[in-house]
Amino acid sequence: MFSIRNKRMDKQNKLINGVITPLIASWCFVSMISLVRSGIYKFELLNFVNEISPITFIFQIGAVFCTLSAINLIVRNSCIYKAILLILVSIYAAILIRSYEDTSFFVGISIACAVIGYFAFRDDKLKLPKVVLSDRHVRWILFGLAVFFVLYVGGLTTLRYLNFVSSTYDFGIFSQMFYYMKETLLPMTTCERNGLLSHFSIHISPILYLLLPGYLIFPSPIYLQVMQSLILASGVIPLYLLSRNSRHSAKVTLAICALYLFYPALIGGTFYDIHENMFLTPLILWLFYFLERDQIKGIILFSLLTLMVKEDAALYVLFIGLYVILNNKRLKLGLAISCMALAWFVTTLIILKNFGNGAMTDRFSNFISDPQWGLLSVGKTIL
Repeated sequence: MFSIRNKRMDKQNKLINGVITPLIASWCFVSMISLVRSGIYKFELLNFVNEISPITFIFQIGAVFCTLSAINLIVRNSCIYKAILLILVSIYAAILIRSYEDTSFFVGISIACAVIGYFAFRDDKLKLPKVVLSDRHVRWILFGLAVFFVLYVGGLTTLRYLNFVSSTYDFGIFSQMFYYMKETLLPMTTCERNGLLSHFSIHISPILYLLLPGYLIFPSPIYLQVMQSLILASGVIPLYLLSRNSRHSAKVTLAICALYLFYPALIGGTFYDIHENMFLTPLILWLFYFLERDQIKGIILFSLLTLMVKEDAALYVLFIGLYVILNNKRLKLGLAISCMALAWFVTTLIILKNFGNGAMTDRFSNFISDPQWGLLSVGKTIL
């Protein structure tokens, strides 16, 4: 009785692993290619179907299916089908959701992905716990993911520029500013406030001078787009060190760092083109790392670098200082960090008020109860 049942289960597993899984994966791949080739904004219309030949479509699925079967014969591991299926389903779902932004559709796609994900992971079919990763493996994988991040973000933002999609506010401002910096060493612009003025009259961001040496060698707006992706990708280094310092396993470290590199908000922010804020995430992560390691020189250096990003970057450093006081119970260090941030914040506001166009407090107008006090009245409002 048990032998008959086991034979049935073996036949079912062979059918699922050898036929159904690679068939679904093949359908996903061919559908994805058809979607991209036909234009990703057409698939919800009936004429999308008429543009695709059913015979060609089925033939292509068969070709991909045969290719996957050949791979399985070489690798001799049916679990590879599930891994390929997960990758293809994830990419296909992302393209579908991006091309048809509808809440109900998103929920439906999410449910379908959840079902497929459950099928792939149930009973440990992929044997993920048995996968052994060393620190060296993790570093190489993260290097590959970081390269992909730079190619993806840097490539698409470069295409935005080359296709005249990037906007004057704010990419045009920084493109012009770096040209002026190359010629005069001054961060001048004419389009920011309809007249020639220093960008530092609007925001005090000396950190931007770190990009100037490279711009002198590659004087192109493309350089700025590529550097933005490199700077953001570099944040994975302190994040990796933080995770290892916390004695997380290699798998957990890889997962944390991969989540960083695929974080939608981190990537999405780049498509409004470059800003000085691109420095914030890596610098703050480095600051946390040196705080964890209790290295005073590193703490001072990255506190100062973070403050140099923008006048309101002082708020990040200020609250990190408060965190050190309350969580780490290190009163002197926390006070030193917070006082340094507060001094920089007040100094930059005074400079902007007396020599620039004033701080951009209009973004906080719903908190400013007394215009004469400016930002200082925010505390009163919150209280």
